[in-house]
Amino acid sequence: MEVLMKRFIQFLSVISLAMVFGVAGVFAQAGTRLEAEIPFDFMIGDKSFSAGSYTLSLAPARAGVTTFDLKDAKGRVIHSAHAMSRGFSAKGKSVLVFNNDTGDSRLERIITPDVGLGVSMGRSSKALAQKRKVDSKETIVTIN
Repeated sequence: MEVLMKRFIQFLSVISLAMVFGVAGVFAQAGTRLEAEIPFDFMIGDKSFSAGSYTLSLAPARAGVTTFDLKDAKGRVIHSAHAMSRGFSAKGKSVLVFNNDTGDSRLERIITPDVGLGVSMGRSSKALAQKRKVDSKETIVTIN
């Protein structure tokens, strides 16, 4: 009887692990893919990128946090970051909003029909923005 109970517990453990990893795989696949032609040099956080064709892959992580990967024209992941849900969305389109307050174009928001995300500006940009008192300037890139 003890052997039977031990095998039953092992069986349940294996099934439980299979279900956990199966669900994690489904969540990893569920996400949003945005293709954008960005006509100017830009920054995400403190990292610079040249103008060009990019793909953003968004994947919900947990508690209002979304992980996103920036891929170049060859499909290589060149940057990964997190964004926080901001509770706004766009009707029927996706847009990238770049902030130009500090003299460069920094990705500030990613807006899709489903969710609006705020992207961290990075430490050096925050310090610069505090020193300079300028009007907010934004550039919007619409994604088809």
